[in-house]
Amino acid sequence: MRRYVTLLAILLAPLLHAATFRLDPPAPANDTTTKLTMSSLWPDGCPSTTPSVFITTNVRLITLNFPTNEVACPAVVVPFTTTVNLGVLPAGVYDVVAQPGHGDPPYVLGSTRFTVRDVTTYTISPAVAPVTGGDVITVSSKEAFDVEPIHVSLGGNDVSITRVNAGTIQFSAPPHAAGPVDLVVESVMGGRHVATAAFTYYDPHATTPDPLLFTNLLFPLDFAGPGAFGSVWTTDNWIETPAGKSKLPVTGSASGVVHPVLRTERVAANSRIRDISRSALNAGTEIPVVREDDFTDHLRLLNVPSGKNFRALLRVWTSGEPVDHAFFNIDQIPSFAPNTVPLQPVQGGLRFGTFDLTMFLDSPNEHLDISAGVTAGTRIWGMISITNNDTQQVTIISPQ
Repeated sequence: MRRYVTLLAILLAPLLHAATFRLDPPAPANDTTTKLTMSSLWPDGCPSTTPSVFITTNVRLITLNFPTNEVACPAVVVPFTTTVNLGVLPAGVYDVVAQPGHGDPPYVLGSTRFTVRDVTTYTISPAVAPVTGGDVITVSSKEAFDVEPIHVSLGGNDVSITRVNAGTIQFSAPPHAAGPVDLVVESVMGGRHVATAAFTYYDPHATTPDPLLFTNLLFPLDFAGPGAFGSVWTTDNWIETPAGKSKLPVTGSASGVVHPVLRTERVAANSRIRDISRSALNAGTEIPVVREDDFTDHLRLLNVPSGKNFRALLRVWTSGEPVDHAFFNIDQIPSFAPNTVPLQPVQGGLRFGTFDLTMFLDSPNEHLDISAGVTAGTRIWGMISITNNDTQQVTIISPQ
């Protein structure tokens, strides 16, 4: 009987859950090691989290083969997370397939595709362009380019070059479909050099930006309008890229706003919230702008002031493996059972939830320390907004 239950679990697992993958670094290159974190479901109650890794470079295939457990395990589907170090990979586009070490053929636990960019043959700036082309691309070489006429192509399209100096050329990116492409430089004297997957085209109008090219900035507050006790609030969210500085429109989203930016761009961002009913010149309160690396496995929010004249709201966002809730503890209340924060999907593939902490502020403790976390495979970021009921001054408690 157990055999059939296990078989049912195996058949249902891909339908119940889609595996998620996270790369470190998020945009792999052929000069650094790459780590791959995978979260999925195992078809029985004894997951294997130490796969054998087989890398076939000639076809750019990475197989994660999870060994079969030799002991009898309950026929239940359970979540698991594992991280493998793939080492330094040659440039190219890789397919990843994860499968258990049983079955003929074994079913697939999860699969993904990612690109390892060649950054050693040439230095290319920028290394990305929209599918419409037109951007000026600079290519630098450690050795001088051949003085003879050279032939350069990007993604199979010939380009006309301009020599900046002996080791630098420039050209205009031709239009091309989205995806990674090779840069090829040929000359009579210098031979043929291929920088594999060294350049990537992207669609600026894509519904979901490519995570290998883009990273998300989270502006946690995005509100303008009336608040408690006659207050009127406005949020100023600014972003500055090489294209210039701009103020983001206020959408009124309770979960903040996510703004994708190219990983290759230098970006500055700033966020403030202020009560304009008290003073038009009020500088307001600085709000952290959250980046990809700010999400962690665990959250600590320290020195939360307590008192009857405060109100407080815990806000949390999660990234990665989708979960229905986060949990938190209050250090100063030993008898406090871990409480949950329900999460809902929001913009940018994140999940978001809030918990009103005001009830805990009326306590004999001068301050509270709060920890929050999520299940394996998920990362979390959060903050607490403290508002003084007398002055409407907002204080932000962010992670330590």
